[in-house]
Amino acid sequence: MFFVLSISMYSCTTNTEIQRIANLSAFAHTYGLIRWFYPSDETQEIDWNQFALYGSSQVAGCRSASDLRKKLEALFLPIAPGIFFSEQDTTSSYSSITPPDTSEMYVVTWQHFGVDLGLWSNVYVSKRINRPLQTRNISKAAMYHFFPASDYNGCELKIKALIKKTTLSDDFKIFLRITDEDDAYLTLCADTTLKPLINFGKWEEYEFVLSVGKNNTNPDVYWGIYTEGEGSFCVDKIVLEDVTNGKIITTPLLNMSFFTNHTVYSYTYVEKGVCIQTKNLLFEEHANFGDYKSQKLTEGLYVHVPLALYGTKDQTYPESNRNALSKLKSQMTKSVASVPNNIYMCADVVVTWNVIKYFSPYLAELQINWDKELENTLSLTSSRHKFYNVRPLQLMMAKLEDAHVYISEIDEFDKYLPLRAKKIGSQIDVVDAIDPSLKNGDVILKINGSNALKDYENFEDIISGGKHFKAGQAAFEWWAYYSKISDTITMDVLRNNEKIIIKTSSVTPSQYSKLHYSKPKNKPSGWLNNDVLYINLLSSEYDEIKKLINERKPNQTVIIDIRNGSRFLFRHVVSLLNPDIDTYKTRAGISIIPRIVYPETPVIEDTLSTLLLKSPNIKNIFLIGSYNISNNEEMLDFVRYAGLGYLVGTNTGGCNGRINIIYLPSGREVRFTGNKIMSNIGSEYYYYRKGIDPDVYVEETIDDIKNGSDAIFEKALEIAEKLSQK
Repeated sequence: MFFVLSISMYSCTTNTEIQRIANLSAFAHTYGLIRWFYPSDETQEIDWNQFALYGSSQVAGCRSASDLRKKLEALFLPIAPGIFFSEQDTTSSYSSITPPDTSEMYVVTWQHFGVDLGLWSNVYVSKRINRPLQTRNISKAAMYHFFPASDYNGCELKIKALIKKTTLSDDFKIFLRITDEDDAYLTLCADTTLKPLINFGKWEEYEFVLSVGKNNTNPDVYWGIYTEGEGSFCVDKIVLEDVTNGKIITTPLLNMSFFTNHTVYSYTYVEKGVCIQTKNLLFEEHANFGDYKSQKLTEGLYVHVPLALYGTKDQTYPESNRNALSKLKSQMTKSVASVPNNIYMCADVVVTWNVIKYFSPYLAELQINWDKELENTLSLTSSRHKFYNVRPLQLMMAKLEDAHVYISEIDEFDKYLPLRAKKIGSQIDVVDAIDPSLKNGDVILKINGSNALKDYENFEDIISGGKHFKAGQAAFEWWAYYSKISDTITMDVLRNNEKIIIKTSSVTPSQYSKLHYSKPKNKPSGWLNNDVLYINLLSSEYDEIKKLINERKPNQTVIIDIRNGSRFLFRHVVSLLNPDIDTYKTRAGISIIPRIVYPETPVIEDTLSTLLLKSPNIKNIFLIGSYNISNNEEMLDFVRYAGLGYLVGTNTGGCNGRINIIYLPSGREVRFTGNKIMSNIGSEYYYYRKGIDPDVYVEETIDDIKNGSDAIFEKALEIAEKLSQK
């Protein structure tokens, strides 16, 4: 009887869990379609993070398809009255969404240039045709520019501009702003306290004054002009003035470098200044009235979502039941305080999964069953989690192998292991340590009784990126993992084939930071001999490097070490090597932002033919590694494209493109790459996931660690010395 009862209870639990996952999956599919592709005005009234929480909590416990359908209808129909649910994969006639008279109406539908997820969404834009933009940040500014702030600490600055509005509408507003905030390029257009410039038909001078603090540490001062609504205006005579010292900082000419977003605005030179017009269409392709997306949610339940609606200037059709919409918003707000942690986990997955499904430029090439991945991830978010666990979300995002992926944690680490370690082969080796009882080359077997290698590999599993990047980044998580559990650390260590026990203590972030960066920083830039110049981009200032490179003669070799990052833009150093080469002149078509109209995963193929590789200038040797990602990889790819240098080290991280940020219901943020970057040289050199292959691959060994040698640097020096003998 006990056996039968146990089996029965297990079966019930299993069936309940399967139903829970199916319910949440159905909600997730519907959520993404409505939020990003159903174009009603009501969708713009919803706090979608709050809705993800409320909706997840409502559907999780449904016990049947009919129960689930009722819940989904109650959740979504007040927001999207034009959708309908059915038992078949068929759409009804368009009568329910067709107004009696369409003569005075417009078609409203979504266009996505990438996806705009809020004020931090970089260059990405989402817009409904025949509706104004909802979000404006610096990438949506009509004009902006910046200049160094360091010379103006303690000064009062003024920007003046002649502006004329040429659209007769109070809905169209123009704003002028100057700021020295560190994140000004993101918040420039988010200040609703500014009075709009509402003049029409005549030129007027406007000004804005900013006092820069004496102890200001922000690098730049920004000015910008931006808009709300749809329309046009003209600008002329922009003047920046240092009021404190009575001098003009600059009088920028109106040129296209100030015009930041040709996707959102069109720019036309006129007799006086420039005319700027907001665009109704981001690009030509768009959905048409009658286009639907039908999605299977569970067995016997489908949702049908129109992708285009008719609407007047003020309201899309059909209009929702305002009482039902108000009630829904009220219930959402009230429910937030009582939502359990596992529902926060579910809601975060729902939001993130949808963004990646419809807007990741790399997902299609990975050939992942992303729908199945949703179910797998939701299965890890059961009610047994009394505290929020970010690991399910990390495991899901790790599948993208996108080195830009980062999931913010609310709790930051405040203690670390007193050492640096590296995974070499199938063991974890000490590279450097604060505690003198630890020696370079020690193999760490256990920490506080836990298998060190297995723990390390568990962190590799949640790191998104290529294999070199995953191995390197896992170390940062691993160093903090044990000390978060306990201040006292007990290690089982293998040294010279002998097992020993070492007891030590965790260290502070400042101690850890000093340990991590001291060695790379302590290797100074300078001449190693009469023939070889060494440049450490982490330890040297730009002016010092510029002076050293300018002293160099054509037959002398330079070794440029970028493995540990740079204190300034790497592009500037590359430009010093050959000033005649424009480092901005990349091959056409290497950067593509998805243009998305229909709810499908974007497919972006690398169609660039492979060019004949130029012989590298072997007098310029670059030391590279897994920490080199994004902009650094872009320039390393350009170095190879232009034949500027020779690459020595390990593969780079394998990720480039502009970051976008997903804001989650739990308060966390997820970063991912929103556009696809090809190689300048062609598809054979495409470096996403695998990184840029060095010309000479050199990987550190256990003997290198024990001897304290730098194998990559020594290989470069060996190459340089052979060159000097020729």
